[in-house]
Amino acid sequence: MQHTLGVGFLEKVYENAVVLELRKAGFHVVQQHSMTVTYDNVAVGEYVVDLLVDGAVLVELKGVRALDEIHLA
Repeated sequence: MQHTLGVGFLEKVYENAVVLELRKAGFHVVQQHSMTVTYDNVAVGEYVVDLLVDGAVLVELKGVRALDEIHLA
């Protein structure tokens, strides 16, 4: 993906651009997908993931000015 957008937009703008690129690459993408969170086979809450790609990959987008230690894994 090119760096066409630059910086300064709200996270949703970047999310939409990533979705466009993923779909152009042939992936099935669902935005703001709601999921039930279970723990010990009991539903403990709901979570909305930014992107669900091909029904298997969860993508959580964050718009930050610069990377910090907390962003590294």
